[in-house]
Amino acid sequence: MTSWIMRPRDTLTESQDKRLLQVRLACPDITRACDLARTFADLVRHRRGYLLLEWIRQAEQDAPKPMQGFAGSLRQDLDAVTAGLTLPWSSGVVEGHVNRVKTLKRAMYGRASFELFRTRILTQPSVPVSGKGTGRQHSIYEVGRRQVAVGFDIVSNQFRSSVGDVVPHDAYL
Repeated sequence: MTSWIMRPRDTLTESQDKRLLQVRLACPDITRACDLARTFADLVRHRRGYLLLEWIRQAEQDAPKPMQGFAGSLRQDLDAVTAGLTLPWSSGVVEGHVNRVKTLKRAMYGRASFELFRTRILTQPSVPVSGKGTGRQHSIYEVGRRQVAVGFDIVSNQFRSSVGDVVPHDAYL
């Protein structure tokens, strides 16, 4: 039902539209929430941040409680939300890199030196490879013109490079 509410009406099939209408007629709270949700989705889709304050006012006046709470949280950071709904810039790429670095750090926690961690962050994997049955997982990295495989051998509990060098145990974090 949520997907029916959030999608544009012209994308619904006749049976979906009919069932949504039945639910809306049965519950006035769902009717109001549906109208507000569709309006908000339109603000997001068409970058109409200048209409956000009016939407918040409507939601705080006569929306169901959860939607009033959502509107109140938007009001707390109104300038940032308005900018996000208006400006063409996004921090999504930066957030993706932060997520990648945190994932690498969690995966390597207590097992490798800072230098290996730094190398894995600064080099971009060209082809991730996994050998599940062998207990070995590694990735191929491009360093200059060479490809270097760096991986963690689960069986021996050690990091190894493409030439099989073992990272010294005292170099672990």
